[in-house]
Amino acid sequence: MMLAHLKALDLLMKFFIFALCLIPALAYPVNATDSLTTLEKCTLNPPLPTLQEARQHVKKLPKDKSIFYLGQCQMAASFYGSKHGMVMLANADDGSGWLQFEGGPFHEYVSRQCDDEPTWTEDEEWQAINIISQAFAAESSGVATVVLPYIVHDSKNHWDGEFETLKVNPNIHKVVAFDMKDCTADPQGQPRELWPRNEAKTAHAG
Repeated sequence: MMLAHLKALDLLMKFFIFALCLIPALAYPVNATDSLTTLEKCTLNPPLPTLQEARQHVKKLPKDKSIFYLGQCQMAASFYGSKHGMVMLANADDGSGWLQFEGGPFHEYVSRQCDDEPTWTEDEEWQAINIISQAFAAESSGVATVVLPYIVHDSKNHWDGEFETLKVNPNIHKVVAFDMKDCTADPQGQPRELWPRNEAKTAHAG
C-alpha cells in the first residue's frame, strides 16, 4: 500500500515539474512580423528567373559574334568585341533590361532592397545573374569566343556555367579562347580552340 502511494506521489511531482516547464513556452509572445518575414524569405521575393524566361529577353544574336570573358578580362573582351563587331552580355538585351540586370526581377530586387523589404540574399542574386549569363550562351550560335586570364584561379565565376551551356547548345560548334597575360590589353593574333578540342595555351598581348 505504501509503495503504491509513493509511486502516485512520484508521478504527481513529475507532472507538476512538466507543467512548470510548459507555462513559459505557452506564455512566450509570438511576433507575427518575424513569422511573416521568415515566410517571405522562404518564398523568394521576387522569384528567381528561370532559364526559359531569361532566354526570351535575349535579342537575336548574329552567328559567330558572341564574346564571353572571365573575371578581370572584361576590358580585353570589350576591346576585341568592339573591333570585330561582337556582342557581349549587356549588349544582347532586348530592351527589357534583363541582361543589364536592371529590368524584370532585378528591378523588383533593388526596389525591395531600397524599401528594406525581404528579398534575395547575395547568393540568390548571384544565382539570378548566373541564369541570365547562361541564357546568353544558350542563344549564341556558330563560334563563341572567350577571353581568359592566362592563369585561371579556381574561384566562383559565371564563365563555368556559360561554358557548360555552350557545350550543350546544338547551335554552337566551336569555342575559341584568348589567354591573356595582360587582361587590359587588346587580344592579338588568332585564338586557340578551347572546345571541342582543347588546344595548348598561347599567350596574347602578354
